[in-house]
Amino acid sequence: MPPRHPTIAAAVGVARRSWAQRRGDGLGVLVACSGGADSVGLLGVLALLRRAQGWTLEVAHVHHGLRATAERDAELVGAHAQALGLPVHVERLALAGGADLAARARAARHGALQRVARARRLSTIALAHTATDQAETVLLRLARGVGLAGLAAMSEWAPGVFAAPPVDEAAWLWRPWLALTREQARALATRLGLAFLDDPSNAVLDAPRVQVRERVLPALEGLHPGATRAIAAAAGEARTLAGHVAAQVAAALPPAQDGAVAAAAVAGLPPALRPAAVRELLRQGGAELGELTRRTVDAVVAGLDAWAQGDRAPRRWQLAGGLDVRLEHGMLAVVPAAGALDAADAGPEPGAGGRAL
Repeated sequence: MPPRHPTIAAAVGVARRSWAQRRGDGLGVLVACSGGADSVGLLGVLALLRRAQGWTLEVAHVHHGLRATAERDAELVGAHAQALGLPVHVERLALAGGADLAARARAARHGALQRVARARRLSTIALAHTATDQAETVLLRLARGVGLAGLAAMSEWAPGVFAAPPVDEAAWLWRPWLALTREQARALATRLGLAFLDDPSNAVLDAPRVQVRERVLPALEGLHPGATRAIAAAAGEARTLAGHVAAQVAAALPPAQDGAVAAAAVAGLPPALRPAAVRELLRQGGAELGELTRRTVDAVVAGLDAWAQGDRAPRRWQLAGGLDVRLEHGMLAVVPAAGALDAADAGPEPGAGGRAL
């Protein structure tokens, strides 16, 4: 690597400060490196820090087998790891095309990283998501109508939610680059003298995320320079506020038993807390909060309000992922879907009152 430069020193400082907030035990770090500029730059900076921090540092590359450059990506990551004197692990996946490919690939990738981390006894997985990724996530979720928890987007530190059992042995996910834009991360990799490869899928404008990246964010930056980092910072504020709301809900609401709570317990909460209580129940029941829209939650809350006013007709709302929300027999529960709704009830939330069973 070249001699230290202010850009490199600043990035080292960002990573060091982020690490100082770390949660969990142990000093083993697995760097997830795709071969792109963001993760290559992260690898270079963490390699500079490893001795001062006393880390055991290793590298993982997930080979999805989905694009023509996959072998080149793996070779590049291997070459960087070898040059830095770090162990490297290449995990090969076999994913079929079709619906929800991006989500399936993400889940499979995180599962593969967790397997490597567990096998190597590494407590932390470093991911190279940037402020640009965060801003894209926030805008896409905002457009879909998610609530406060969805706007919080990605956390700098988070439990390994994609881990296969035993979950209590899952490595923590660490995203030290959430303070840097993609352009800053790319410049950093160049300054470090580390070669990287661009993912061709990042230029496919059919993808909603790419449209936000290439069209929406540049337009916002033109109106308000620094908009990308401002949106990412707002996600952090949303996360803090969501944490306070969650604490109030946890203090007021009994834990779900088999995915169910008493309807009266949720309906009796202050109006400002009811949506958060519904989201928490759905999270405990297996729903993906990032995909949960405000319309769905509002429909369930409206059903609870009707129940509290004496309308005790059973109701059902369908969620993605093969789950139903049921309001019946005085209980609000998340259960496996009983079957597809009929045409009159198609969609994730069939009207404000739900579907009478």
